[in-house]
Amino acid sequence: MVTKIGIVAGDIWHYLDKKGSTGVEDIVKALPYKREVVFMSIGWLAREGHIVLVENKKGLVAFLREKKNRVSPGRKKSLALMTVLIVVFIITCLAAVILHFVGNQAIIAEHKIRRSKAIYAARAGIISAMECLRQDNCRGCSPIASKTSKGSCSYTDKINGYDVKVTIDNDSTGESKYKIDVSVNYP
Repeated sequence: MVTKIGIVAGDIWHYLDKKGSTGVEDIVKALPYKREVVFMSIGWLAREGHIVLVENKKGLVAFLREKKNRVSPGRKKSLALMTVLIVVFIITCLAAVILHFVGNQAIIAEHKIRRSKAIYAARAGIISAMECLRQDNCRGCSPIASKTSKGSCSYTDKINGYDVKVTIDNDSTGESKYKIDVSVNYP
């Protein structure tokens, strides 16, 4: 019986959707079901809030709730699709932002590593220059050998894959004071 009431309720709903506001007696006459089943179906539709029953001079009149309050199945699907698309868009944007930050952090870390290697290469260049001065033979630079004459010596070494330019200046004061400049070019 419950199934039959549901089927009749569906037919009543479609009838009211086509005809609009209609008297209950007209609905009973228009549908090929027993009077009692039609009344049970109307009661069920009213209880569920699908139709509104109003009494006027001619009797009881039924009509569907306003369409703006009803959401069609197609509209529900489109709302669900839009919600999913918005969520996917937000997740994609968040992923792009995270990847951007991670990429920047990788670039910063790589720069720090190259800078540290360049600092160690410069220190190695200073040690190399000090060794040259200790041996009193700096890559064939003769002005350094004379402690009383002013002069400088420059050379370039390849240390840890970096070009390290070493410049040694003699201040010619007679003391063993030298100025060592080291420069490293790193990308």
